[in-house]
Amino acid sequence: MENEQHFDVIKGLHVKHLNDVLEKIFKYLDAESLLNAELTCKAWKAVASAVNQKKLWKLLLKKKMSNSQLWERINYCLKSKFLQTSSDSFSSRNIFNKFDYTAKALQNNWLKNDLTRDYVDCDVGLQRCVFQMRNKFISLWEPTSGIFKIWNRVTLKVEEVYQGPPLQFDLDFELYEHALMYSLNGHIYIRNLTTKTTKIHKPFGSDNGKSINYFRIENGFLCATVGQKYRLNFRSDVVVWKMKSPTEIEWENPKTVPSVRMDNTRISVDSNFIIAAHHGTSDTICDVYLMSKPQGKPKSIKLPVVRPELLFQDGIILMVTNEGEIKIVDVATSNSRIIANIGVDFSGRSNFLRIHSGNIFAFSLVGCSHGSRIQIWDFKKATDPTTNLPLPPFCSHTVYMEPPLVLHADAFGVLTVNREIGPVNSRDIIWALNFLPICNFCKQVKKRLLKCASCMSAKYCSSVCQKADWNHHRYLCRKTEKNVPFTLA
Repeated sequence: MENEQHFDVIKGLHVKHLNDVLEKIFKYLDAESLLNAELTCKAWKAVASAVNQKKLWKLLLKKKMSNSQLWERINYCLKSKFLQTSSDSFSSRNIFNKFDYTAKALQNNWLKNDLTRDYVDCDVGLQRCVFQMRNKFISLWEPTSGIFKIWNRVTLKVEEVYQGPPLQFDLDFELYEHALMYSLNGHIYIRNLTTKTTKIHKPFGSDNGKSINYFRIENGFLCATVGQKYRLNFRSDVVVWKMKSPTEIEWENPKTVPSVRMDNTRISVDSNFIIAAHHGTSDTICDVYLMSKPQGKPKSIKLPVVRPELLFQDGIILMVTNEGEIKIVDVATSNSRIIANIGVDFSGRSNFLRIHSGNIFAFSLVGCSHGSRIQIWDFKKATDPTTNLPLPPFCSHTVYMEPPLVLHADAFGVLTVNREIGPVNSRDIIWALNFLPICNFCKQVKKRLLKCASCMSAKYCSSVCQKADWNHHRYLCRKTEKNVPFTLA
């Protein structure tokens, strides 16, 4: 080897089958560098993908999943489509590249206002039903019959019709990832929407005389307020359990805050704090308890707003004031700042605020009765003390649609439930404004999508998918042609 002018270390190790050494060298590379390494020569490509693809790309994929909320949600919502091919030809490398393209396409589509539209008939009466919309599923609960109806959030197909307890008008339920949870008679029911199985948990024993009056899942914790059955009392114990997974909960050693005032109160939790927000006639008082010492004396934070839309994450309270300002409060220091001004008077008007995949989404009514605005801010920048304020949104679109009865917005798009009044009867419809780069029919992520030439509101990967979807799409196509207000401007 001393006579060789150029010696390729990677190729030499590859010839000697020293894959363990090669893995230690290549795992220092990021995804872009690893892709570039594959272009060097056949030996390098074999090392990067052919030999060690299950290790190197799987490590990169796992690291990205743990660091990016958006990647984690893409994996959860779309992985079944990505993994339909056999594992031999569809490796971690392919999945990584597919996720990377999907995440970048999502951001570009938001910036370019490039979206698709879809819908599904609910066929229910919303005056007696309760909707919840989350990352992968949409759930509807009908209290009289006790039936839960579950749709897939991306495909808008019915996943399951599940019979719950009937005639329970005070039942609380939560839709969390692939789990549907509800409380009844001091018991907690967890329905796994993937395996279609239900487990009943008795956190307070079989005959405990306790009832769960408030039920909520937030930031990886399950929170419930517990009181005695058949006893009218505006004070309850707040019990918090940590969630191992969407369907598994650490029932042992929960955190308990005793005797919390629960008249017009909302509970929020994260890994450090438990907050009881009491909404008054002129302001909102937040009692802050430490997760490490939940029975200690709380710190009070006064918010000069009436019934604000409060969000809580990473020790930060986020809200919209009556003047249309987005305000943050650091719970640890009680310092508050106005991070942005939506420019809309929110008093007496419906509004929406959500934190999703590292971004803040604000949905507000503007202008005419069919006008609304979606604005997006980066959550880290907004909560960074060094950021110059007010912070302009990196994305802002005006939406023209019928005023929604139910609304949900996240990084994938916007979901609404609207009631359309017809000449004979009315019908309830779930509308989806989708920024994912997927075909409207097969719901596969594709790099090349063509729009419907008639309405420009649907995208297809081929003429085959377009023809197959026509019986469903023609209602939306004709609706858009008649200039009914359901378009993004």
